[in-house]
Amino acid sequence: MDRNQPADDGELAASLHAVQWREVLPPLLVWRAIRVALRWRLLLLGWLTLVLVPLGWRGIDRLAGRLEPCGPAFSAYGAPAADALAAAGLGGGSGRAAPWTQPLAAAPSVRAWGWLLHPLFRWAAGSGGPRRTSDLLAVVWSLGVWAVMGGVAARTAALELVGAPRPARGDALRHARRRSLPPFAAALGILLLTIALAAALVAVGWAARRPVGLLVVGGAWAAALGLGALLLAVAGGLVVGGPVLWAACAVERRDALDALSRTYAYIYQRPMHFAVYAAVAAVLGWGADIVLRGGLQAALAVTQHFVQWGAGGGFPAETGGAARIGASAVRGWSAGFYALGDAFALAYLAASSVAVYLLLRQAVDGVDLCEASIDWEPAAPNAE
Repeated sequence: MDRNQPADDGELAASLHAVQWREVLPPLLVWRAIRVALRWRLLLLGWLTLVLVPLGWRGIDRLAGRLEPCGPAFSAYGAPAADALAAAGLGGGSGRAAPWTQPLAAAPSVRAWGWLLHPLFRWAAGSGGPRRTSDLLAVVWSLGVWAVMGGVAARTAALELVGAPRPARGDALRHARRRSLPPFAAALGILLLTIALAAALVAVGWAARRPVGLLVVGGAWAAALGLGALLLAVAGGLVVGGPVLWAACAVERRDALDALSRTYAYIYQRPMHFAVYAAVAAVLGWGADIVLRGGLQAALAVTQHFVQWGAGGGFPAETGGAARIGASAVRGWSAGFYALGDAFALAYLAASSVAVYLLLRQAVDGVDLCEASIDWEPAAPNAE
Protein backbone atom coordinates (compact mmCIF):
# COMPACT_ATOMS: atom_id res chain seq x y z
CA MET A 1 0.00 0.00 0.00
CA ASP A 2 1.28 3.49 -0.87
CA ARG A 3 2.28 5.50 2.21
CA ASN A 4 0.75 8.65 0.75
CA GLN A 5 -2.59 6.95 0.20
CA PRO A 6 -5.00 7.59 3.11
CA ALA A 7 -6.10 4.54 5.03
CA ASP A 8 -9.70 3.47 4.83
CA ASP A 9 -12.01 3.40 7.85
CA GLY A 10 -11.36 -0.28 8.58
CA GLU A 11 -7.63 0.15 8.79
CA LEU A 12 -8.01 3.28 10.92
CA ALA A 13 -10.32 1.46 13.32
CA ALA A 14 -7.88 -1.42 13.58
CA SER A 15 -5.03 0.95 14.47
CA LEU A 16 -7.14 2.57 17.19
CA HIS A 17 -7.94 -0.81 18.71
CA ALA A 18 -4.21 -1.58 18.92
CA VAL A 19 -3.43 1.15 21.49
CA GLN A 20 -1.02 -0.12 24.15
CA TRP A 21 -2.20 1.66 27.27
CA ARG A 22 0.82 0.46 29.22
CA GLU A 23 3.03 2.42 26.81
CA VAL A 24 0.76 5.46 26.79
CA LEU A 25 0.43 5.53 30.61
CA PRO A 26 3.28 3.49 32.10
CA PRO A 27 2.20 4.07 35.75
CA LEU A 28 -0.83 1.87 35.01
CA LEU A 29 1.58 -0.99 35.65
CA VAL A 30 1.33 -0.14 39.35
CA TRP A 31 -2.45 -0.62 39.12
CA ARG A 32 -1.88 -4.12 37.81
CA ALA A 33 0.34 -4.80 40.81
CA ILE A 34 -2.74 -4.61 43.05
CA ARG A 35 -4.39 -7.45 41.16
CA VAL A 36 -1.18 -9.47 41.24
CA ALA A 37 -0.83 -8.95 45.00
CA LEU A 38 -4.28 -10.45 45.52
CA ARG A 39 -3.19 -13.81 44.07
CA TRP A 40 -3.43 -16.55 46.65
CA ARG A 41 0.25 -17.48 46.28
CA LEU A 42 1.44 -14.01 47.17
CA LEU A 43 -1.07 -13.74 50.03
CA LEU A 44 0.17 -17.07 51.39
CA LEU A 45 3.79 -15.90 51.20
CA GLY A 46 2.83 -12.69 52.99
CA TRP A 47 1.00 -14.63 55.69
CA LEU A 48 4.03 -16.90 56.22
CA THR A 49 6.22 -13.80 56.57
CA LEU A 50 3.84 -12.48 59.22
CA VAL A 51 4.35 -15.71 61.17
CA LEU A 52 8.07 -16.36 60.68
CA VAL A 53 9.47 -12.87 61.31
CA PRO A 54 7.95 -12.41 64.81
CA LEU A 55 8.93 -15.98 65.72
CA GLY A 56 12.57 -15.19 64.95
CA TRP A 57 12.35 -11.92 66.86
CA ARG A 58 11.01 -13.72 69.93
CA GLY A 59 13.80 -16.29 69.75
CA ILE A 60 16.41 -13.52 69.57
CA ASP A 61 14.76 -11.76 72.50
CA ARG A 62 15.01 -14.89 74.61
CA LEU A 63 18.64 -15.47 73.70
CA ALA A 64 19.48 -11.87 74.59
CA GLY A 65 17.38 -11.92 77.77
CA ARG A 66 15.36 -8.92 76.66
CA LEU A 67 11.97 -8.14 78.12
CA GLU A 68 11.18 -5.62 75.39
CA PRO A 69 10.61 -7.27 71.97
CA CYS A 70 12.71 -6.38 68.94
CA GLY A 71 9.63 -5.32 67.03
CA PRO A 72 5.85 -5.19 67.24
CA ALA A 73 3.32 -7.39 65.52
CA PHE A 74 2.42 -6.08 62.09
CA SER A 75 -1.16 -5.39 63.16
CA ALA A 76 0.20 -2.98 65.81
CA TYR A 77 2.64 -1.27 63.46
CA GLY A 78 1.82 1.92 61.63
CA ALA A 79 2.22 4.83 64.00
CA PRO A 80 6.04 4.82 63.62
CA ALA A 81 5.63 5.61 59.93
CA ALA A 82 3.59 8.71 60.77
CA ASP A 83 6.07 9.66 63.50
CA ALA A 84 8.93 9.37 61.02
CA LEU A 85 7.14 11.74 58.64
CA ALA A 86 6.58 14.18 61.48
CA ALA A 87 10.24 13.97 62.45
CA ALA A 88 11.16 14.75 58.84
CA GLY A 89 9.30 18.06 59.12
CA LEU A 90 6.09 16.96 57.38
CA GLY A 91 3.91 17.36 60.46
CA GLY A 92 2.18 20.18 62.21
CA GLY A 93 2.89 21.83 65.50
CA SER A 94 1.43 18.90 67.43
CA GLY A 95 4.27 16.65 66.31
CA ARG A 96 1.97 14.44 64.26
CA ALA A 97 2.10 13.89 60.55
CA ALA A 98 0.13 16.29 58.41
CA PRO A 99 -3.21 14.98 57.07
CA TRP A 100 -1.99 14.95 53.46
CA THR A 101 0.78 12.53 54.45
CA GLN A 102 -1.60 9.94 55.91
CA PRO A 103 -1.96 7.93 52.65
CA LEU A 104 1.82 7.64 52.53
CA ALA A 105 2.16 6.72 56.22
CA ALA A 106 -0.65 4.15 56.03
CA ALA A 107 0.30 2.73 52.62
CA PRO A 108 0.66 -1.06 52.86
CA SER A 109 4.02 -1.12 51.09
CA VAL A 110 5.44 1.57 53.39
CA ARG A 111 4.15 -0.15 56.51
CA ALA A 112 5.38 -3.57 55.37
CA TRP A 113 8.95 -2.47 54.60
CA GLY A 114 9.09 -0.29 57.71
CA TRP A 115 7.95 -3.24 59.81
CA LEU A 116 10.64 -5.51 58.39
CA LEU A 117 13.31 -2.87 59.10
CA HIS A 118 11.92 -1.87 62.50
CA PRO A 119 14.84 -3.45 64.42
CA LEU A 120 17.24 -1.39 62.28
CA PHE A 121 15.50 1.81 63.35
CA ARG A 122 15.66 0.64 66.97
CA TRP A 123 19.37 -0.05 66.57
CA ALA A 124 19.98 3.44 65.19
CA ALA A 125 18.11 5.03 68.11
CA GLY A 126 19.22 2.58 70.83
CA SER A 127 21.43 3.12 73.85
CA GLY A 128 24.08 0.52 72.99
CA GLY A 129 25.12 -2.76 74.52
CA PRO A 130 23.34 -6.11 74.08
CA ARG A 131 20.16 -4.43 72.90
CA ARG A 132 21.85 -3.14 69.77
CA THR A 133 23.37 -6.55 69.08
CA SER A 134 19.98 -8.24 69.29
CA ASP A 135 18.46 -5.55 67.09
CA LEU A 136 21.09 -6.22 64.41
CA LEU A 137 20.42 -9.96 64.63
CA ALA A 138 16.71 -9.24 64.27
CA VAL A 139 17.39 -7.18 61.13
CA VAL A 140 19.42 -10.02 59.65
CA TRP A 141 16.58 -12.44 60.44
CA SER A 142 14.01 -10.16 58.79
CA LEU A 143 16.15 -9.81 55.67
CA GLY A 144 16.75 -13.58 55.56
CA VAL A 145 13.04 -14.39 55.76
CA TRP A 146 12.18 -11.79 53.14
CA ALA A 147 14.99 -13.05 50.91
CA VAL A 148 13.07 -16.30 50.56
CA MET A 149 9.43 -15.25 50.87
CA GLY A 150 9.88 -11.90 49.17
CA GLY A 151 12.05 -13.49 46.50
CA VAL A 152 9.33 -15.95 45.56
CA ALA A 153 6.66 -13.23 45.67
CA ALA A 154 8.73 -10.78 43.61
CA ARG A 155 9.59 -13.42 41.01
CA THR A 156 5.94 -14.47 40.69
CA ALA A 157 4.89 -10.82 40.39
CA ALA A 158 7.59 -10.14 37.79
CA LEU A 159 6.38 -12.95 35.54
CA GLU A 160 2.79 -11.77 35.92
CA LEU A 161 3.55 -8.11 35.19
CA VAL A 162 5.69 -8.73 32.09
CA GLY A 163 3.20 -11.24 30.71
CA ALA A 164 5.66 -14.16 30.67
CA PRO A 165 4.30 -17.70 30.58
CA ARG A 166 3.87 -19.15 34.03
CA PRO A 167 6.35 -21.77 35.19
CA ALA A 168 5.30 -25.01 36.78
CA ARG A 169 3.92 -24.81 40.30
CA GLY A 170 7.21 -25.73 41.98
CA ASP A 171 9.58 -23.90 39.62
CA ALA A 172 9.20 -20.48 41.28
CA LEU A 173 9.96 -21.96 44.70
CA ARG A 174 12.95 -23.96 43.45
CA HIS A 175 14.42 -20.98 41.63
CA ALA A 176 13.83 -18.71 44.62
CA ARG A 177 15.55 -21.23 46.84
CA ARG A 178 18.58 -21.13 44.56
CA ARG A 179 18.41 -17.38 43.92
CA SER A 180 17.51 -16.08 47.40
CA LEU A 181 21.18 -15.49 48.24
CA PRO A 182 21.84 -12.48 45.91
CA PRO A 183 19.27 -10.09 47.47
CA PHE A 184 20.19 -11.23 50.98
CA ALA A 185 23.92 -10.80 50.30
CA ALA A 186 23.34 -7.37 48.74
CA ALA A 187 21.17 -6.17 51.64
CA LEU A 188 23.63 -7.61 54.16
CA GLY A 189 26.49 -5.82 52.40
CA ILE A 190 24.62 -2.51 52.65
CA LEU A 191 23.89 -3.20 56.31
CA LEU A 192 27.54 -3.97 57.12
CA LEU A 193 28.75 -0.87 55.29
CA THR A 194 26.17 1.21 57.16
CA ILE A 195 27.39 -0.18 60.47
CA ALA A 196 31.02 0.52 59.52
CA LEU A 197 30.28 4.15 58.60
CA ALA A 198 28.22 4.65 61.74
CA ALA A 199 31.04 3.15 63.82
CA ALA A 200 33.49 5.60 62.23
CA LEU A 201 31.29 8.53 63.23
CA VAL A 202 30.92 7.10 66.74
CA ALA A 203 34.72 6.90 66.94
CA VAL A 204 34.91 10.56 65.97
CA GLY A 205 32.53 11.38 68.80
CA TRP A 206 34.55 9.26 71.22
CA ALA A 207 37.70 11.19 70.26
CA ALA A 208 35.89 14.49 70.89
CA ARG A 209 35.40 13.67 74.57
CA ARG A 210 38.78 15.26 75.37
CA PRO A 211 39.68 18.88 74.59
CA VAL A 212 42.61 17.90 72.39
CA GLY A 213 40.45 15.39 70.58
CA LEU A 214 37.74 18.01 70.06
CA LEU A 215 40.36 20.29 68.52
CA VAL A 216 41.33 17.56 66.07
CA VAL A 217 37.69 16.79 65.31
CA GLY A 218 37.01 20.48 64.66
CA GLY A 219 39.83 20.59 62.15
CA ALA A 220 38.61 17.46 60.39
CA TRP A 221 34.89 18.19 60.68
CA ALA A 222 34.53 18.43 56.89
CA ALA A 223 35.64 14.80 56.64
CA ALA A 224 33.08 13.84 59.30
CA LEU A 225 30.37 15.59 57.31
CA GLY A 226 31.47 13.63 54.24
CA LEU A 227 31.17 10.38 56.21
CA GLY A 228 27.69 11.41 57.34
CA ALA A 229 26.61 12.16 53.78
CA LEU A 230 28.01 8.83 52.60
CA LEU A 231 26.22 7.05 55.45
CA LEU A 232 22.95 8.68 54.45
CA ALA A 233 23.41 7.70 50.80
CA VAL A 234 24.34 4.11 51.62
CA ALA A 235 21.62 3.59 54.22
CA GLY A 236 19.08 5.23 51.92
CA GLY A 237 19.71 2.48 49.40
CA LEU A 238 18.39 -0.03 51.93
CA VAL A 239 15.76 1.98 53.77
CA VAL A 240 14.25 3.64 50.69
CA GLY A 241 15.36 1.42 47.82
CA GLY A 242 15.47 -1.97 49.49
CA PRO A 243 12.31 -3.26 47.78
CA VAL A 244 13.77 -2.20 44.42
CA LEU A 245 16.81 -4.35 45.22
CA TRP A 246 14.61 -7.43 45.56
CA ALA A 247 12.79 -6.51 42.37
CA ALA A 248 16.08 -6.20 40.46
CA CYS A 249 17.08 -9.71 41.53
CA ALA A 250 13.64 -11.06 40.63
CA VAL A 251 13.54 -9.49 37.15
CA GLU A 252 17.16 -9.75 36.02
CA ARG A 253 18.18 -12.95 37.89
CA ARG A 254 21.82 -11.84 38.18
CA ASP A 255 24.28 -11.51 41.04
CA ALA A 256 24.22 -9.21 44.07
CA LEU A 257 26.61 -6.64 42.57
CA ASP A 258 24.42 -6.19 39.51
CA ALA A 259 21.35 -5.72 41.72
CA LEU A 260 23.20 -3.19 43.89
CA SER A 261 24.45 -1.18 40.93
CA ARG A 262 21.02 -1.10 39.31
CA THR A 263 19.25 -0.12 42.53
CA TYR A 264 21.53 2.80 43.37
CA ALA A 265 21.76 3.93 39.75
CA TYR A 266 18.02 3.97 39.20
CA ILE A 267 17.22 5.65 42.51
CA TYR A 268 19.89 8.35 42.40
CA GLN A 269 19.90 8.99 38.64
CA ARG A 270 16.12 9.40 38.47
CA PRO A 271 15.12 10.51 41.98
CA MET A 272 12.01 12.37 40.81
CA HIS A 273 10.85 9.41 38.74
CA PHE A 274 11.36 7.14 41.73
CA ALA A 275 9.50 9.53 44.04
CA VAL A 276 6.53 9.82 41.67
CA TYR A 277 6.28 6.07 41.01
CA ALA A 278 6.63 5.25 44.71
CA ALA A 279 4.01 7.85 45.63
CA VAL A 280 1.58 6.47 43.04
CA ALA A 281 2.16 2.95 44.37
CA ALA A 282 1.64 4.15 47.95
CA VAL A 283 -1.61 5.99 47.23
CA LEU A 284 -3.09 3.18 45.11
CA GLY A 285 -2.07 0.63 47.72
CA TRP A 286 -3.62 2.74 50.46
CA GLY A 287 -6.94 2.79 48.63
CA ALA A 288 -6.82 -0.94 47.90
CA ASP A 289 -5.98 -1.63 51.55
CA ILE A 290 -9.00 0.34 52.73
CA VAL A 291 -11.31 -1.52 50.36
CA LEU A 292 -9.86 -4.92 51.23
CA ARG A 293 -10.01 -4.40 54.99
CA GLY A 294 -13.52 -3.03 54.71
CA GLY A 295 -14.57 -6.13 52.79
CA LEU A 296 -12.94 -8.43 55.35
CA GLN A 297 -14.65 -6.63 58.23
CA ALA A 298 -17.99 -6.78 56.44
CA ALA A 299 -17.61 -10.51 55.78
CA LEU A 300 -16.77 -11.16 59.43
CA ALA A 301 -19.70 -9.04 60.60
CA VAL A 302 -22.21 -10.72 58.28
CA THR A 303 -20.98 -14.20 59.19
CA GLN A 304 -21.10 -13.49 62.92
CA HIS A 305 -24.54 -11.89 62.69
CA PHE A 306 -26.30 -14.76 60.95
CA VAL A 307 -24.45 -17.51 62.82
CA GLN A 308 -25.35 -15.94 66.17
CA TRP A 309 -28.88 -15.47 64.92
CA GLY A 310 -29.10 -19.18 64.33
CA ALA A 311 -27.45 -19.85 67.70
CA GLY A 312 -30.22 -17.98 69.51
CA GLY A 313 -28.56 -14.60 69.85
CA GLY A 314 -25.05 -15.68 70.76
CA PHE A 315 -22.67 -18.55 71.36
CA PRO A 316 -23.03 -20.70 74.47
CA ALA A 317 -21.09 -19.72 77.56
CA GLU A 318 -17.54 -21.09 77.61
CA THR A 319 -18.10 -23.26 80.63
CA GLY A 320 -17.08 -26.66 79.27
CA GLY A 321 -14.05 -27.91 77.41
CA ALA A 322 -15.90 -28.33 74.13
CA ALA A 323 -17.28 -24.78 74.27
CA ARG A 324 -13.86 -23.29 75.03
CA ILE A 325 -12.22 -25.22 72.19
CA GLY A 326 -14.94 -24.21 69.76
CA ALA A 327 -14.84 -20.54 70.78
CA SER A 328 -11.04 -20.53 70.52
CA ALA A 329 -11.28 -22.03 67.03
CA VAL A 330 -13.78 -19.36 65.97
CA ARG A 331 -11.51 -16.58 67.25
CA GLY A 332 -8.46 -18.15 65.61
CA TRP A 333 -10.11 -18.53 62.22
CA SER A 334 -11.49 -14.98 62.44
CA ALA A 335 -8.07 -13.56 63.28
CA GLY A 336 -6.45 -15.53 60.47
CA PHE A 337 -9.11 -14.37 58.03
CA TYR A 338 -8.65 -10.72 58.95
CA ALA A 339 -4.86 -11.17 58.78
CA LEU A 340 -5.28 -11.45 55.02
CA GLY A 341 -5.25 -7.65 55.08
CA ASP A 342 -1.78 -7.71 56.65
CA ALA A 343 -0.67 -10.42 54.21
CA PHE A 344 -1.83 -8.21 51.35
CA ALA A 345 0.50 -5.45 52.58
CA LEU A 346 3.54 -7.72 52.23
CA ALA A 347 2.32 -9.16 48.93
CA TYR A 348 1.76 -5.66 47.59
CA LEU A 349 5.25 -4.66 48.75
CA ALA A 350 6.71 -7.33 46.46
CA ALA A 351 4.39 -6.66 43.50
CA SER A 352 4.55 -2.85 43.59
CA SER A 353 8.35 -2.85 43.96
CA VAL A 354 8.62 -4.92 40.77
CA ALA A 355 6.33 -2.47 38.96
CA VAL A 356 8.37 0.50 40.19
CA TYR A 357 11.61 -1.23 39.14
CA LEU A 358 10.31 -1.92 35.62
CA LEU A 359 9.27 1.72 35.26
CA LEU A 360 12.64 2.97 36.52
CA ARG A 361 14.49 0.60 34.21
CA GLN A 362 12.52 1.94 31.26
CA ALA A 363 13.24 5.55 32.28
CA VAL A 364 17.00 5.00 32.77
CA ASP A 365 17.95 2.28 30.28
CA GLY A 366 15.03 2.43 27.84
CA VAL A 367 14.26 -1.28 28.32
CA ASP A 368 10.75 -2.39 27.42
CA LEU A 369 8.40 -3.07 30.31
CA CYS A 370 7.72 -6.60 29.06
CA GLU A 371 11.33 -7.82 29.26
CA ALA A 372 12.46 -10.09 32.08
CA SER A 373 14.98 -12.88 32.46
CA ILE A 374 13.37 -16.32 32.22
CA ASP A 375 15.83 -18.95 33.39
CA TRP A 376 13.56 -21.94 33.15
CA GLU A 377 12.51 -24.05 30.22
CA PRO A 378 8.84 -24.61 29.54
CA ALA A 379 7.62 -28.13 29.91
CA ALA A 380 8.03 -30.20 26.76
CA PRO A 381 4.81 -31.37 25.14
CA ASN A 382 3.84 -34.97 25.62
CA ALA A 383 4.93 -37.23 22.77
CA GLU A 384 2.07 -38.78 20.96
